[in-house]
Amino acid sequence: LIFESYLSLKYGISLDEGTNYFNSKGEKIWDYEQNRDYGKHITGIGKDTLTGLNQKQSKNIEEDGVSIGLGKVFSTNSKNKAILDNNDFLIWGDNGESFHFKESENLNFLKTNRIWKVNTLSSTSKKFTVQILFDKNKLSKKSNGFDDFYRDYWLAIDSTNSGNFNTNNAKLVRGVLNEKNEIVFQDVKLNSNSSYLFTLVKLNSKSNAILKTDLSDMTKLTESLTDTQVTIYPNPTKTNEFVNIDLKLNNESRVNVEIIDVGGRIIRTRELGTVKNLLLKEIFQVSGTYVIQVNINGAIKSYKVIVN
Repeated sequence: LIFESYLSLKYGISLDEGTNYFNSKGEKIWDYEQNRDYGKHITGIGKDTLTGLNQKQSKNIEEDGVSIGLGKVFSTNSKNKAILDNNDFLIWGDNGESFHFKESENLNFLKTNRIWKVNTLSSTSKKFTVQILFDKNKLSKKSNGFDDFYRDYWLAIDSTNSGNFNTNNAKLVRGVLNEKNEIVFQDVKLNSNSSYLFTLVKLNSKSNAILKTDLSDMTKLTESLTDTQVTIYPNPTKTNEFVNIDLKLNNESRVNVEIIDVGGRIIRTRELGTVKNLLLKEIFQVSGTYVIQVNINGAIKSYKVIVN
């Protein structure tokens, strides 16, 4: 199965369910029995000099909506200049469930039914830094409404290797929607010779929890960001009229503001630096529904603005 494993990883074609994957030395790099619950859409990246494999990014030929690349996902593998050491592998599969969102153990969040498992293999103790893309068009249509997207998508990663995904044990990485309608998770760091479970989550619309960026612990994501600190007016407003974003903070804080359109695309970013009290004015030239996201020291809150 060495040659079949090579072809599978190179072209994103999963082998028959129940099949193990091997490198050119005959060493098992994906054990079906150990990963039985995640045996769908098996895909991977890796380097094996004896077979000529040097796959730095991949997605499954079945177009399951997920792409993973070392460093970054480019339009082609040849354009990805990241470096893999010989016999480095990242191989992943999923549980085959749907992309529907449902309430999780942590009631502040909704998560998809689909869960992925990724195994990393290396002869060194280095970390792999990857970019993970999700095709937003693959998500349930019920999850694509405006009320859902403006609360952000997050990648929840469980590294406890317990076999079952537990939201309360997970870390978070915030996603950004790009021009291709892909949810992009950048700089995801994975230890070598480790196993991870990951899934998509978003803030429950019934919850007032505030998400914190960059691998924050999900059990601590209820930190308060009160509306008295941020006031946005007038709302609704009119085209070509000022909208005021009034910041009155208790302490000097690092503040970024993003404005997002109804398609989920960031149309404007304001990096305000360290501020305490500030009045920011913005103008919308096109009518519609927008979201103003205010990031204060990593705590994020979203405000919907109607422009008539």
